[in-house]
Amino acid sequence: MTEKEYYNQVTNLMGEIINLSEVQITFVDEQEKQVLGAYCFGVLNGYSLERKINPIQIQGAMIDILVKIFNYPPSTSAQFCDFLIQCTDEKFHPSINAIIHKGIEGYYEIKDGKKESIQQVVNQIIKSVKYYSEK
Repeated sequence: MTEKEYYNQVTNLMGEIINLSEVQITFVDEQEKQVLGAYCFGVLNGYSLERKINPIQIQGAMIDILVKIFNYPPSTSAQFCDFLIQCTDEKFHPSINAIIHKGIEGYYEIKDGKKESIQQVVNQIIKSVKYYSEK
């Protein structure tokens, strides 16, 4: 798989995730956007690790997705991506780590044709994060 094919595939996959989640990125608050970003990072990792993609290429793809799909500025995208990478260590941020792992599971659900659960899972994660952040 060439780099261009990889970027096209992951961009299409992220578009599918966002469509299935029914989250409108331009109309959600920052917290919801970050939750969806963490979930998408998990999906991206599931897809990429299965294909043995270089970690630098994964990082570049995630930054590109955060710029093009999530509409973050490049510097914010790079910082958020670095944060997500650090969150792959459960001890660093257990909650975001759990969301990333839900995204990895989401990738395998999509791969197995179980697309209907994506909206429910993403919405449940967002509700849970909002509930516990308001306490």
